[in-house]
Amino acid sequence: MIFDQAFYEKKKPVKTLTLGVSDILSWDFESQQSETYKSCTISYRNPKEKKKSSAGGYTSNEYDIDAVPEKKNPAVMTYTYVDPDADDDGQEYQVKKRATSISEAKRIAKATLRKLNLRKMTGSLSLVGDTSLVAGVVIILKGFGSFDGNFIVESASHSVSTSGYVTSISVRRVNNNY
Repeated sequence: MIFDQAFYEKKKPVKTLTLGVSDILSWDFESQQSETYKSCTISYRNPKEKKKSSAGGYTSNEYDIDAVPEKKNPAVMTYTYVDPDADDDGQEYQVKKRATSISEAKRIAKATLRKLNLRKMTGSLSLVGDTSLVAGVVIILKGFGSFDGNFIVESASHSVSTSGYVTSISVRRVNNNY
């Protein structure tokens, strides 16, 4: 199944879970710093800049065989999308394919950076059974310090045993910026 994650992440939260107030049995969170990126760069072709004399990045009026041609094609441009919340010392990602326009470059750079940083902050919680907590819903977490905020439920399992009804969920931070 294919769906737009940004669309689901913008949905209204179905529940607020507050540490010490809600029936949270256990919780665990992780924050990744080494696997996150601050920017994504992609090259694209600007057809307005392309000239027949510089096709392929080489000037066609060069007659000196020993001369090293200039390899910069004026039609090839780059676009970089920067995460507004990223640290200045974050990693930079270079997309290995070329877009056909500036609009496609913007779309690809944003989508690639979103995918790379998708699991920047994740967690799992177990709580007293709650049928409203299912995969794809947004919840608000409070009282967890730096892990407060909106999270999307990636998976949920509901179990009933002699000890009661327990819901276990896996969550990741919602990305509202891009």
